[in-house]
Amino acid sequence: MQTTGLDRRIALGIVSKVKPKVGSVLRGIIGAHLVTAILVPATNARGAVFLPIIQGLNNLFPKDGEGARARKAMTMIGIGFAALASGVMLLHSHMSNVIVAQTINQAVKQDVITWGTWAWMNWPLLGVLVIIYYWVNWVLKTKNIEVPGGMTEVIRQRNEMGKMTRTEWIVLGVFSLAIVMWATESIHGYQMAIVAIAAVMVLFIPGLTNLSWKKVQSNTIWGTWLLLCGSLSLVSAFSKTGVDDWLASYLASVAPAWGWIGICLFVAILIQILRLGIVSNVAAVTLMAPIVAAMAPKLGLNTVAFTMMILNIDSYAFILPISVTACLIAYGTEEFTFMEFVKTGAPLTLMIILYNVLIMLPWYAFTGYPIWVPIN
Repeated sequence: MQTTGLDRRIALGIVSKVKPKVGSVLRGIIGAHLVTAILVPATNARGAVFLPIIQGLNNLFPKDGEGARARKAMTMIGIGFAALASGVMLLHSHMSNVIVAQTINQAVKQDVITWGTWAWMNWPLLGVLVIIYYWVNWVLKTKNIEVPGGMTEVIRQRNEMGKMTRTEWIVLGVFSLAIVMWATESIHGYQMAIVAIAAVMVLFIPGLTNLSWKKVQSNTIWGTWLLLCGSLSLVSAFSKTGVDDWLASYLASVAPAWGWIGICLFVAILIQILRLGIVSNVAAVTLMAPIVAAMAPKLGLNTVAFTMMILNIDSYAFILPISVTACLIAYGTEEFTFMEFVKTGAPLTLMIILYNVLIMLPWYAFTGYPIWVPIN
């Protein structure tokens, strides 16, 4: 997707269709993030894709007054918040999701979380994007600010890319077919890994596309790939050595007896505090995942619902701009200060915690995993 430029083409195509007001532009950016989250399974990569688009839009605004507020809103949402929030809903769209799914499956000793299961259980997280949109617009008073010169900059960037090439159409088709196969795994029985390998093999059939290993490997984030593989191994090591159980016993002993709502709120807030300063979301989830999964039975809670809810919240670490890489990329643009981010992100994180506890946990119960019923 990145080698062909298809990810950026899709993002520009969606954003260019909106009205020239900051509120409309932000809706277009969020919509573009949702689409690219399906096709670009890496949060940091999506943040990088939107970086030049957001910078082009920001250049239309003055650096003071309402223009400064508009620049802050588009940078926070367009590069940071939306990149994270759009990736949690589909298993392949955010690398931490893979770790969470494996942790749950290992904890309950069966493959209860598949691509389809994850999508079904987490699609109501779309509501988090609605919260982000209204909260940032309210805090920065940006919804009705006009975009100077309309959407000419986005249209210019889109037109520069020209028409879609044959290779882009093939890549889009192969990715779309792979996603359909992932979603229908329960019907045909082919696991995600087999489908992914087959898709890559098709893309490298000689003469079918103009892709080559030299082109693709330059866009492959090998460090992230190795980090993910190492993280999955570390989660297994935690479980097999009993470290997770030992740490979980200690944390469970300090958790207050406030019922499942109180316990979930306490643990969710505690995890957010513990992960402050950990820039990598993958690293933070790797550290917390086996411990959280081991805590569930000790607290008398459902392992699937508790683990998924707590670790999903970990991906919305918006208290500090250095807590997740996508927000760090946004912070690096120098469009907002450290404290401006905290004033916007910290209350947003609390709202997301409440949303997960009060909305997502009842939904998990509807899907068959009530938080108040332990899995034995």
